[in-house]
Order: sequence, then C-alpha cells, then structure tokens
Amino acid sequence: MNIDFIRDDMGRIDRFFRRLIAERNYSVTESSVSWDDYKPGIGKRFFYLNYFQALVDSRQYSYLLIDGSVVQIYFDFKEGILNKSKMAFFPRPVVVRGDMKEVEDGFLAYGDEYVLDCFLGAADSESCADLGFEFTNSSHIRIDYDADVASHSKSHFQFGGINELRIDIDKIVTPLVFFDFIISGIDREFRGELQKDAGFVAEMVQSKKGLSKVAAYKGSGVYATAL
Repeated sequence: MNIDFIRDDMGRIDRFFRRLIAERNYSVTESSVSWDDYKPGIGKRFFYLNYFQALVDSRQYSYLLIDGSVVQIYFDFKEGILNKSKMAFFPRPVVVRGDMKEVEDGFLAYGDEYVLDCFLGAADSESCADLGFEFTNSSHIRIDYDADVASHSKSHFQFGGINELRIDIDKIVTPLVFFDFIISGIDREFRGELQKDAGFVAEMVQSKKGLSKVAAYKGSGVYATAL
C-alpha cells in the first residue's frame, strides 16, 4: 500500500458511488490524503448533534453524502510507508419527517430545552414526534491505524468517542472497502445494484489487495477480521 494506491482507491469511490455523494472535499499530496484545514479533532465533550454540525460547518470531511451524512478518510505516509490513517462515518443525527414549517413550529412551541430532552431520550416519544423531525443517530464509527502506537492494537475499530474500548482489526483497511461497508448498511438497494456491476466487482478485488496484514496485539481480548 502506498500513496498512489490510496489515490486510485479514492478515485474508485468517486466513480462508483457518485450518485450518493453530494460533495467531494478531499485533497491528495505526495504523502497524504486529507482535506483542507485538516484537524485531528474538533474538541471533546460535545453532544453528537453539536459535534456533527461543527464538522459540517468547518468542512472536516472527505465526502458529504446526499442524505447529509459525513465520511472522513485520512492517510498519512512517511518516506513512502503508512504512518497513520483514520476513516470515520458520521451519520446524520436528525431526519425531517414533515416540512420545514412544521419543524419551525415545533421549535417555537416546545423550546430548545424540550428539543434537547427529545435528543437525550428524556421526553415522551409521541410528543417528540410532534416536533416534525426525529433524532436518528447519536454517535459515529471509525477505523484507525497508527504505526507507532504500542499501548494497543495498531489497527482498530471504535464506536463514537469511547477511546478506552477498541476492537482490534487484523488488517489496514482500504478506502473503498470502508466506504462500501458503510453503504452496505445505509443503502442496501444501491449496493445491491453495484454488486451486479462487473466493473465494480473487479475494482473491489483490486482494493482488497491493499488490505495489509497487522500483527495481533497481545493484550487484546476481542479481535476481528477485516471487513
């Protein structure tokens, strides 16, 4: 795996998933795939709703999907060898069920504190439905790789911001494999169409050739085979 391979894999995503991509925001240099004004994090102790909005407002993403979700893909190489990677999926936290007038009326009628109670699950679900929208997600997923880390597995899967809990992965995951994994969960119909595309199947084979083996971390209690 090298920077040229990752560049090609990003091109595969652009080509095969273009119908689902609202905006492409990544950049490629001789040693990295990232995005403008890259930040490793935008702070801690945020509610997911606020964190998600901050990501979108500061354009901290590689792809903005047509459903409003965000995908981050970051790879950093040193002297041609992968040093770090991060791939994350941030699903949209809110789905509008009515028109925007209903949403505005809901905010005015119930107030900000009640809206927050709905997000936290502290309010009656039937009453929350009257707001005109629904909170559907409250966390994200990510896959990280760090060549220098010694305190835990170099490649691992994490849920949300729970840094203390990791599921070790036996390979470095490629961008196309990760993106396909996400789409297989959020748009199964489209993904089913892709599975019938001989060109996509052939390119997926190429992407999987880049799944580089990672040695097992001895202190791990949970270990997973790559996607």
